[in-house]
Amino acid sequence: MTASLKILVPEATVNFVQNPEFRYDTTGWYGHSATPTRTLDCARFGIASLKVVTVGSIIAEGVYYRVNYLNGTRDNVSASAYVRGDGYVRIRLLEASSGVEYRSDTITLQNDRWVRIEASGLCSCSSDVRLYVETVDKRITTFYVDGGQVEIKFLPTSFCDGEQGGCRWDNVAHGSFSLRDVYSREGGRWVNVIGNNSDYEDIYATMTTGFGVETITNNRVSNVFAPGGYINNIKKNERLLSIVFHVKNKNLARECDKQLSLSKLHNLRQMLIDVIKPDAVGGDQPFWLEYQDGDVPVRIMAYYDGGLEGDWDIRNQWAMDFPLRLLSTTPFFVEDNQECATFDFSDTKLFSGVAGRIDGAWNNMNGGIYNNYNTADFPDDNEDGWVQDMAMGDRGEIYAVGRFSKINYNGTLSPNQPADCAAYWDGYRWTAF
Repeated sequence: MTASLKILVPEATVNFVQNPEFRYDTTGWYGHSATPTRTLDCARFGIASLKVVTVGSIIAEGVYYRVNYLNGTRDNVSASAYVRGDGYVRIRLLEASSGVEYRSDTITLQNDRWVRIEASGLCSCSSDVRLYVETVDKRITTFYVDGGQVEIKFLPTSFCDGEQGGCRWDNVAHGSFSLRDVYSREGGRWVNVIGNNSDYEDIYATMTTGFGVETITNNRVSNVFAPGGYINNIKKNERLLSIVFHVKNKNLARECDKQLSLSKLHNLRQMLIDVIKPDAVGGDQPFWLEYQDGDVPVRIMAYYDGGLEGDWDIRNQWAMDFPLRLLSTTPFFVEDNQECATFDFSDTKLFSGVAGRIDGAWNNMNGGIYNNYNTADFPDDNEDGWVQDMAMGDRGEIYAVGRFSKINYNGTLSPNQPADCAAYWDGYRWTAF
């Protein structure tokens, strides 16, 4: 895979899928020879996704969402969704009234990663446009769908719903259209500026710096009398990025133009300026960069820092080079992914006197210590079974002192051992002194 670098360019859109991230239910989504259910097992956005279990009896099993608000629209429509799981799936954009459909390439799903699939085509005044996510073979399989989107666009833009930055709900949250205006850099269209499939064939990068490990500052303190010193802390610095672009006009022959003019090259350079110029939106917002040189893309937010001022030889009308300098105040790259976990509040434990959180779960510490008081307040001096103080030993053992006469109370190891107000925990059982 060739390395690629993309920039997110602000672009307004409307997502006609009214329940794209299944926050409360699966309203609007229907199964096609498959059983769809809302699940908290995993999610790309929010807390839930749509779990799809196919029957394996026919080809094209899965789920679909019907959009009936495009009546009278004759324009390009794009459909997209995030998927993961098992099997081979595709996305299909169907205009049910005419039977015209557009399909994405088939992808192989992965259980540990969300992948976005897309399809685009021309819609002709239909009130029944459907987004299908379906298998391409007869197979009993399980996959997950999240972030469904149908928009009037020639190409898909980034996911939009009312919970996303720069977006809002048209009406009821998670039950209406989602709108994104053009004044936010949180969403838009990804423009490929580096790679084989660059959106600008006359602009390409020749060198990049700053995309590796971020620079650090070792804050150190010198010893007053002894030689040397010690590290107080390590600070990760702002990240400086630079990309050297080569701009050319390959269709302009030298002998065809005798005038000294850089107009062709200025037009090409202006394309890049329009993508990242600071005044494209309000509020001095940073823009998103996406870098990929493998299976998983990573993203970082950066500000324009210079390089587009202009530095060229006016004798050369056909090519020029210039560096683009960027500043990332938060120097960390993030993966385009998300994982969720479900908290189980139904577990119960019985504790006597003491309890410990061991290996991430609460433990009764082999039955604990004999408990013989029934008051909700602190026990009085005449009641048996309370711990007054605890401390940690040099080897990790835990000491407990108080008023108690039994340890390992109904425990599996050495149950109901007598103790005289003091004992220690060795990691498996209590031992009396």
